[in-house]
Amino acid sequence: MKNINFQNRKMFTLIELLVVIAIIAILAAILLPALNSARERGRDADCKSQLKQLATAEEFYCSDFDDFITPLRSKFPGFAEWSYAALLWKQGYLGVTSLFICPSMADFQYDTEVRNQTFSKSAPYQLNWISYGINAAVGSEIYISQGQVEGPAYKRGKVLAPSQTFLFSETRYDVRRGRYFITSISDTADGNMENRHAGNANIAWIDGHVSQMQDAATILPGFDGKGTARANLLYMNPEYRP
Repeated sequence: MKNINFQNRKMFTLIELLVVIAIIAILAAILLPALNSARERGRDADCKSQLKQLATAEEFYCSDFDDFITPLRSKFPGFAEWSYAALLWKQGYLGVTSLFICPSMADFQYDTEVRNQTFSKSAPYQLNWISYGINAAVGSEIYISQGQVEGPAYKRGKVLAPSQTFLFSETRYDVRRGRYFITSISDTADGNMENRHAGNANIAWIDGHVSQMQDAATILPGFDGKGTARANLLYMNPEYRP
């Protein structure tokens, strides 16, 4: 067997080892942001795909119900209040509820229940705290037991600018939950637009297309003569034509 002379073998010095560690740290600092950016681009693409599937489900719903847009919430006798999401899922327009969670929504409070559909089917309240909210200006509120409809029940064909009017938008409630409706673009209260993707939000529009928008309140600041935020007037009001 050949003997190895360790005395003649060159070993790393402490300085050389520190240099190697420093080089690795520099490479990691360069590569990690790029990897994180690529990962977020993938999440952004998945988010757009999910919104497109929601818009397609809404199209089927409208086709079955004389072009009426899904009510943002419904109250059935003997059941808890259902959001539009629970209604689309319960009636079979969507096969899985995981589509309601944006991939960029970190630490979602009801992640297990919504992804695995382990909540009660008679009271799926978890679908109230999802990533995507329906435009409250086009979604009516229906109370079946009383035969009552609150707010206008809009048909898609009655929306004056369908390519510029929100159907679904990313929303926020708190750091771990979204909201099933959107009431405003212009402030930070419950049920408003959330810019999850590098300061942008993904939107599904009434005409069915999906696109990304920068902070709308920044793009279109200010109010009209009646005190309505200009961004809300342009992008949420179904009776407004630019």
